[in-house]
Amino acid sequence: VTGWVAGFNQDVLATMGSTDFCRRCADLHFRRAKELLGELAKETITMGDLDSEAHHRLQLLHAALQPRGTVFDVWATLDQQQTGRCTVQEFVAAVTEWGMDEEDA
Repeated sequence: VTGWVAGFNQDVLATMGSTDFCRRCADLHFRRAKELLGELAKETITMGDLDSEAHHRLQLLHAALQPRGTVFDVWATLDQQQTGRCTVQEFVAAVTEWGMDEEDA
């Protein structure tokens, strides 16, 4: 996920065109971009094409968070002590309460 956002696309759930994908791969010195595109036989690339498990978990997280308002509303729930931090345990507890399986959190 971090690699997709940092290297390819700021919108985790979005797609990008094959030309942009190849350009970003070249910027990252990844030389198999065209070969990978050939294997996928697609004009657009999603994070799901590169890491389907991470993509699926992000979709589950997105569905769990969406009814809870803005990112600021969600953060206020996660950071109830107002420390500016949320531990992994606090995060997992919150998202499982919101309907995600603990193994997907």
